[in-house]
Amino acid sequence: MKETKKRLYPVLSAIVLCFLLFPGNSLGAVQSSLIDFRQVLVGSQATSGLIVSNQGTTNYTVYLTMDQAVGPFSTDYSAPINLPAGESREIQITYSPVIPGTDSAIITVSYAAGWSTVGTDTVQLQGEGVEEVAPQTLIINGQDTGIIDQLYGDQPISAWIEECRVNATNRGKFAKCVFLLTNKLKRDGLISAKEKRIIRKQVILGLMKDKKDEENPWKKRKKWKKEKKRHVDYKKMKRWIAKRDD
Repeated sequence: MKETKKRLYPVLSAIVLCFLLFPGNSLGAVQSSLIDFRQVLVGSQATSGLIVSNQGTTNYTVYLTMDQAVGPFSTDYSAPINLPAGESREIQITYSPVIPGTDSAIITVSYAAGWSTVGTDTVQLQGEGVEEVAPQTLIINGQDTGIIDQLYGDQPISAWIEECRVNATNRGKFAKCVFLLTNKLKRDGLISAKEKRIIRKQVILGLMKDKKDEENPWKKRKKWKKEKKRHVDYKKMKRWIAKRDD
């Protein structure tokens, strides 16, 4: 018994120490480990929100540091953030390129409970300053169609095609939705007749590829065996009828 206590005491002491140094049952968390501003015109700016959450059971104090003293990235963080358990805060990150080229930085988010740091997260920032933003082209079935992914209503063409895919219950309805969409796009002057054919062709090719990938070779083999057996039985029947007639 004494020997068992000698073994348990160090373990229990370590467990108690862990609870004192690391309160709560989980750490804070950031929504994303990467914020990509993509292309931004030199002299202008783009802003994105970084959501920081407290997933523990203890209130945390959140500290934010960036690995650059002066640069194109900035935040609205000015003082430590008191983050109660189960709550979230959004920190605004701004990218303001001053010269053409790619930029990057790393933000470190630290979570503290009392005097102890209970965890950290890192967030990669990246962006490219350009003199002119290159237009995005429409990618369908993994192929670049060369068609400008223009805004149609409140969202780009690619988003409308994806909406057709999500809402369709089968391949036929998806194709019908895209066909109706391309008719509207052509009618409103966003695409030409040739571009309408390209979009439809890529969608159909994608559907054919999906169908081919879903085909089960074992099921096809079973069907072939069944047809072969039926063919053999038919031949036997013909021979039996011929002998009977003789």
